[in-house]
Amino acid sequence: MTRCPAKIRGDLTKWLLEIDTGVYVGSVSARVRDDLWERITDTIGSGRATMAFSTNGEQKYDFYVWNPEWEPVDFDGIKLIRRKLSTRHEVRSPVARTSGSKPSETTGMNPTRGLFDNTEDHPDYTVIDLETTGLNKSEDEIVEIAALRVRNGVEEKSFQRLIQISRSLPPVAKELTHLSDEDLKERGVNLEHALCEFKIFVGNDLLVGYNIQFDLDFLNEEAMRCGFARIENPTTDAMALARKKPKRADPE
Repeated sequence: MTRCPAKIRGDLTKWLLEIDTGVYVGSVSARVRDDLWERITDTIGSGRATMAFSTNGEQKYDFYVWNPEWEPVDFDGIKLIRRKLSTRHEVRSPVARTSGSKPSETTGMNPTRGLFDNTEDHPDYTVIDLETTGLNKSEDEIVEIAALRVRNGVEEKSFQRLIQISRSLPPVAKELTHLSDEDLKERGVNLEHALCEFKIFVGNDLLVGYNIQFDLDFLNEEAMRCGFARIENPTTDAMALARKKPKRADPE
């Protein structure tokens, strides 16, 4: 935190260890964590704060921010950050306190814009994402396939199919995907049909995804079971892009 009022410090040191000025670490419950965050945002005013914590989701972590120098963006369900290009004539409100509200919905930003560092010609690509019953490609099943086609840096068309599976969704999959057995039964399609449509939709595009090899492993495992050719499209992993340290803009 920066410009941290003294009255917050007392609250935080009851639960966390201050390892540097304005930097706190510790292990608390989700309820205590959210209570502390509410106290921070109610008190810090124009100061800045970031809270990072572990979760059970695909990213394995999440974060809250207040008055950030950079912009949180929702990239196909994955929360990433990027530097602001400009703050002139712009009024920004703080990001919602809970991770349930997508930053892209809060700020009206295009979640795919700014994906690549140097996009003078705005490459064409398709963003893909899967939901599965688990992490084992040989035993678990795909329950949802989604894709977003981008042309000249602009979202052109989306694709989404729920898949009928041979068993009930495990509790952890229901929690992470927010899907139910009824959803898959009523709106799901045959996997072979969904894969065929998906392959036609992505064509020979560059495929972009977060930890994309996981998605490709599942897709190709199922493709082989259905007698389809493997997906051999070029790929870019958004995880690697997200870990790159953003370059500071030259001072004007």
